[in-house]
Amino acid sequence: MTPPGSCTTPKRPNGRTMRQPATHSLGDRRERFTMYGIVRTYKYDKANGDAIARFAAEFHEILKQHEGYVSHYWIDSGDGEGVSMAIWETKEEAEASSFLAGGFVHDHLLDLMPNPPRIIEGQV
Repeated sequence: MTPPGSCTTPKRPNGRTMRQPATHSLGDRRERFTMYGIVRTYKYDKANGDAIARFAAEFHEILKQHEGYVSHYWIDSGDGEGVSMAIWETKEEAEASSFLAGGFVHDHLLDLMPNPPRIIEGQV
């Protein structure tokens, strides 16, 4: 337990220390934030939703082991659409995860999600 009035450095689930975002509020927006997010929207047959959710949980465990990982969420609409949201410490780490995601989908989900996702990415 942390004593009152002391500071600790937040840690990611894999135990590595997180970098802190800048705290100043003046200047360009890009200078104020250090994290980067990627949102991928997938469309698929809703009958495959449970199988896709199981693979999403497996992929989450893989992502947690990579440098710069902050968080990852899978949202299933229940109507044949799902969203993967991942937060990384840097743009470079986020971009590296895109190759990982593409390979994972190709190797495990291509039959369940044959169409490429819509991807939105940017600073958080």
